[in-house]
Amino acid sequence: LLMFLAFLAARRDWRGLGTSAACLAVAIGFTLWTVNEPYVGATAELMLFGQLRFLQQLVPYAVPLGISALIGLALLVILMRFVSFPPWVRRTVRWGLSLAVLLGVGYALYLRPMVPEYTLIAGQVVPTHNEELMAAAAQYVSPLLLWLAALGAILILQRRRIPPEQVLFLVFVLSFGPVFFWKYTTARVFPVALRRWMPEVFPGLCLLGAFAVRWLGRRPRLRWGATAIAGLTAALLMAVSAPYWFHQGAQGALDLVETLAERTTAEAVILFEPERDDAVVGWFAAPLWSLEQRDALLLNSDELDGKLLDETVCEWERQGRDVFIIAQHDPATWWPGEFAGHEEGAVSWDSSIIGQSLHFPPYIWRFAFTFSLYEWDGTSCPRF
Repeated sequence: LLMFLAFLAARRDWRGLGTSAACLAVAIGFTLWTVNEPYVGATAELMLFGQLRFLQQLVPYAVPLGISALIGLALLVILMRFVSFPPWVRRTVRWGLSLAVLLGVGYALYLRPMVPEYTLIAGQVVPTHNEELMAAAAQYVSPLLLWLAALGAILILQRRRIPPEQVLFLVFVLSFGPVFFWKYTTARVFPVALRRWMPEVFPGLCLLGAFAVRWLGRRPRLRWGATAIAGLTAALLMAVSAPYWFHQGAQGALDLVETLAERTTAEAVILFEPERDDAVVGWFAAPLWSLEQRDALLLNSDELDGKLLDETVCEWERQGRDVFIIAQHDPATWWPGEFAGHEEGAVSWDSSIIGQSLHFPPYIWRFAFTFSLYEWDGTSCPRF
């Protein structure tokens, strides 16, 4: 975004700059209005104590960093507007970046998957599987599309004068791409892991690939080859996606959320059985919270503290709040200590989703689950 604004300022497009600022304000306002607070809050908490924990150390320096960013943006505008580099410098940069793109794609597709990668967690060496990222994604979009995108990027870099919008586009794609192809930022399950690439990376790769095909098609001797490459790429993409065009995943999920809301009181606290390989009812905790504004909590998958859990539930009872437990298995098998609740009924979910695994092509997982609704018996809590 800062690069885009810098381009507008360098071109003295004040009208465009004003329009962009207004659109940005509207976009930020709409985002704040529609934001899923539980999801965003939980994600921010996890990232601030994980991958982005360094940001907490930067809080005391927020003002100096902000001023430095503005100065850097001003210098970038001046550099783009008034500084002209010698031809040999521009030529060296173009060829250096082109070579980096070529070697980077080749390395990520063919060499990196051959060397397992590990990390150290709590004194133990565990595999990260980051080496497989681009190769795994290539199964879904085909290696041909990735190489076409690389060719498109190189063709743009080799232009004598690159239009500012294409520079911005390359910066956009080449900044997000390496990040998401370098390290897993989601669970190692497909095709859900592809969601990190869907908003920016895959559309950018497609546009770069289209630019390469367009360039080939403008050469009379290569026109038929360009048509064949475009057709083959489309055929490879359809071969993967066509079996799922008419599949409606997770049918009935929203109806189930509404049913759970109707069968519990508005002020209740709703606890969900911890997620395990054979327990998926916890999937509905966040939707019940965000869509129906209920205090729905997913119990931790680690060993539960029975005494603390009972004390917390009893505290809610003393506040006059009903406590419900939604479980896929008998709570007596997983609740720490004696379970003081009685069953109020059950709901079923008969549906299907595209399987989340490493299997390729992805399979459709069909299932029929029954979830039981329990209400906590307040008489088991001590009275004060």
